[in-house]
Amino acid sequence: MAVTIRSGALRGRFVAEGAVNAFKGMIVAAPRVGELRWKAPQPSRSWSGVRGPFEPGSQCPQSGRLASAIEDCLYLNAWAPHTKPSLTASRSKRSARNSTGSDRGPASHGPRASTYSEETT
Repeated sequence: MAVTIRSGALRGRFVAEGAVNAFKGMIVAAPRVGELRWKAPQPSRSWSGVRGPFEPGSQCPQSGRLASAIEDCLYLNAWAPHTKPSLTASRSKRSARNSTGSDRGPASHGPRASTYSEETT
């Protein structure tokens, strides 16, 4: 399954658990490192061809986990029901203070959530 976003085309992977298409590690903005570190997020660079991100992106630095994280962490995972490919994407907030969490834990398991509703929040 391939989809086109503003920056280019992405290939997803079918996940039998939940019968969904998964798109993991999608680049959603230019890395906020170097000259961009304290600036507003910038659009990611466009690409040609089809990218196939199948792994979650890097985990952002956060309290208690700085050693394993890097600042290039503006990535998104998305899941869509396999039978409904034209759905609107939505986002989820990690915590009340937006200070901890990542897309690698069970709370962000998209296949399970996307089988229950058309928008995964």
